[in-house]
Amino acid sequence: MDSPRLRNVNSIPWEMARGAQPELIIPVPPMKRTRMERVYPNMVERRFPERSSRIICIRPKASDYGSVPARLQQSTTPHRGIQSLKWPGRFTDTVRYMSSPAISVSDLCVNYRDKSSKLVSAVRGLSFEIQRGEVVGFLGPNGAGKSSTLKALMGFVRPTSGECTIFDLPAGSLEAKKRTGYLPEVAMYYPFLTPIETLTLYGELQGLRGRALRDEAIELLVELGIERAMRKQNRQLSKGMLQRVGIAQALLGRPELLILDEVTSGLDPVGRRELRSVLRQRQHDGCTLFFSSHELSEVEMLCDRILLIDNGVLIDERIVAPLKEELRTYAICYRGEALMVDLTDDWVDRSGICTASFHRRDQLIQAISRVHSCGGEILDVTAQDGSLEEYFVQTIGRAA
Repeated sequence: MDSPRLRNVNSIPWEMARGAQPELIIPVPPMKRTRMERVYPNMVERRFPERSSRIICIRPKASDYGSVPARLQQSTTPHRGIQSLKWPGRFTDTVRYMSSPAISVSDLCVNYRDKSSKLVSAVRGLSFEIQRGEVVGFLGPNGAGKSSTLKALMGFVRPTSGECTIFDLPAGSLEAKKRTGYLPEVAMYYPFLTPIETLTLYGELQGLRGRALRDEAIELLVELGIERAMRKQNRQLSKGMLQRVGIAQALLGRPELLILDEVTSGLDPVGRRELRSVLRQRQHDGCTLFFSSHELSEVEMLCDRILLIDNGVLIDERIVAPLKEELRTYAICYRGEALMVDLTDDWVDRSGICTASFHRRDQLIQAISRVHSCGGEILDVTAQDGSLEEYFVQTIGRAA
């Protein structure tokens, strides 16, 4: 019997015909694929044009009908925020599926008045989606509208028009906030409280209590490297230490989504490394990360995808891995008479020693072949990774 046909992955994730085998559809981050394959040997991968993320289909055998949903329910690391649904037909076990994006922004506009009562358009018709499990960097120059967008997602700013949702819930609603951890650009904490007291206060506001709250607070302070300062008052802490307290506060309660504004601000190199380790672990646990930063090297190391905005408008959206490959440059140094004029404009001949640079790997291969065919001698071949800074400056410059 043919497998069910997927009509729309943003609604019911399968269509059931009489006697057909059901498929459980779960978007799975690449790092979780190996673990999923061990648990579900019948797992297959399918790609659908409706979604850009990977879709994993678990197709149980006839003898497994009932066991796959039970295994999902009994899993020690259940997928967060998964809705419940009944198997069609005679299979009534509850199964779980993930379909809606973690963040959806559609035609968002945010206007406000400055101190002189002049109307300012901070965000103008912004639209994007972030799938569950992604790590997405939100980039743009100062005043581009990043903080205004993040505040609209948290419900701190009312959009002039457009719509924002978090897990299909209205942005700013109590249910959406319960599932979100947030770090503002400038975090202000009570100066006469200690970090452990600060986390206890914010945990109790979330509904956490007792020993579990205290243990989690201490664990976060240790993870972020401020266990020695947990008894000092906040007014005695440096900017970097306060930033770590803010990050711990955002991570408290293990939220499904993290929205972080200028997350690396004030952190030293050791703090940035510890932060990367913590955020990667949270992504591994299924958390979605959406953060703004001007530290492009951190974005390059952490993110799956980047969104670039300027003047409140989305001007580019790129996946990081192919972008880094696109930015990579190649160079060859050789002795001989081979000419590279038709391959690159960056070619120099200094007393018989020639140097040529290329933006594509195939150009480098052609250059090597040309040197050999002309009887030349290759002295050196190098590849240099491009920087996001160069991409950022060029893209913003073209959009200006």
